[in-house]
Amino acid sequence: YWQKAFDFEFLIDEGVVDAEDRKLFWFAETAEEIWEGILCWHEDNGTPLFCGTGR
Repeated sequence: YWQKAFDFEFLIDEGVVDAEDRKLFWFAETAEEIWEGILCWHEDNGTPLFCGTGR
C-alpha cells in the first residue's frame, strides 16, 4: 500500500523531493520492523536515540 501511496520516482520527477532523500525512508510491515529500522538508523549515523536530560 505505502509504496504505491508514496511513489518516490514520481515525487523526484516532479521536483518535490531530491533523489538523495529516498534513503531517508523505508517501508515496514510491523511495529517491530519500524523500531528496528529506527535503532539501525541511529546506530549507522552515530546519533543518540533520545536527546535531552531524560526527564
